[in-house]
Amino acid sequence: MAEAAEQPSSAVTSRSRTPRSPGSLASLCERASFSVVVRTSNSEDASTRAYIFVQLADSQGAITDKMRLKCSITHRKKFLRGHADLFIVVGQPHLADIATVQLWHQKRADTVDARLHHWELESVDVIEHRSQKIYHFDANCSMGKCLEKESTILLRDPKPAVKVLRKAAPPPRVPMEAVGVKKDVPENPLES
Repeated sequence: MAEAAEQPSSAVTSRSRTPRSPGSLASLCERASFSVVVRTSNSEDASTRAYIFVQLADSQGAITDKMRLKCSITHRKKFLRGHADLFIVVGQPHLADIATVQLWHQKRADTVDARLHHWELESVDVIEHRSQKIYHFDANCSMGKCLEKESTILLRDPKPAVKVLRKAAPPPRVPMEAVGVKKDVPENPLES
């Protein structure tokens, strides 16, 4: 029986030799996913309707794709004053400890009001789903005030990463007297 367990089946070996297409479910599971929380300042005229892109990098030089932050999970209208918008990013290369976050602010041609091009960014938090670590980057900066169509900022030196999800501690043991159970009650009342 032990010999059969040591030898891999032909189905397993043939599956491991099969090249995976970039869009397959198996290749997607081998890739990393992140939650990106973008906080817009609470100051007046902090909101924007510009396109916002993000790219993450680690200390070893690995980078993600440049990704447009399209669909906020927390708010229907994204990047509004005082909002924290959550975006889920999937199918990216694994990164070691995240060292930088680069953001691009691209003005939209269809927005006439110049005030909606400007953006006040407060901070960015990145949660790496596999390691369950959160990286916080303070920004406190303005983007899009210039006449250029696109502006960019590189956020470095995150605060030390914190593990977000921890195993829950077992509930404390409460003495039976504390919950109102008397000691002199037999354990099985049907026997008496």
